[in-house]
Amino acid sequence: MINFFCQTLRSLTASLLFVSTIIFLQGCGGERSTPYNPQIPSTPCSSSSSSSSSSSSLEITDASSSSSSSSSSSCSSSSSSSSSSSSSSSSASSVAWELIWSANKTATVVDKKEKNIQVLRTDTDFYAVANAYADHNLAAQDFAQGQVILIDDGEIDSCAAHLEFNSNWSATELTDNSVKVTVNYIEKPKLDKCSSTFTRPFYFYYLKTKKLLVFEEKIAQ
Repeated sequence: MINFFCQTLRSLTASLLFVSTIIFLQGCGGERSTPYNPQIPSTPCSSSSSSSSSSSSLEITDASSSSSSSSSSSCSSSSSSSSSSSSSSSSASSVAWELIWSANKTATVVDKKEKNIQVLRTDTDFYAVANAYADHNLAAQDFAQGQVILIDDGEIDSCAAHLEFNSNWSATELTDNSVKVTVNYIEKPKLDKCSSTFTRPFYFYYLKTKKLLVFEEKIAQ
């Protein structure tokens, strides 16, 4: 009888050990009830180039990588757009102008012999200068909307070295308050065997802007 109880006790003990082992193994190696889904922090558009380089070296196969990629693309697109807009806004715009009158000799003797550029901002200034240069009354100009510039080559000896305005010039917006005027000249060398002729080329231009003018003179190559 005692042997029977001992065998029964051994069987129960073995069964309890077996059940405990199964429970223990299930606790250690059981599967998750929800899939592992690591969260990938979004990178703002203003992130530094070093952090951008680090994240790009990681191969992300998670589903959230699609939205991350889309966000990155959006940042890139926004940056390109901003750069393009900045480039467009910074590009200089031309100022409208027209030739009023030009000739190779002045109507009267002008005291200043050297080449010069004058800016005329009123009717009074314009006609005071124009009457000395032109042999007739020049057309009235709209000084409420613009101003006149005179490009005077000065007295030129055809045999001497000198600069000649080649009628190539431009006017472009420089700042909110100023316009850059670029005047181009041709360099003429001295001629040894030559019979001198004297001229004084001049040009009156109307420039449709009231802004301050900043002049740049260049020698055409």
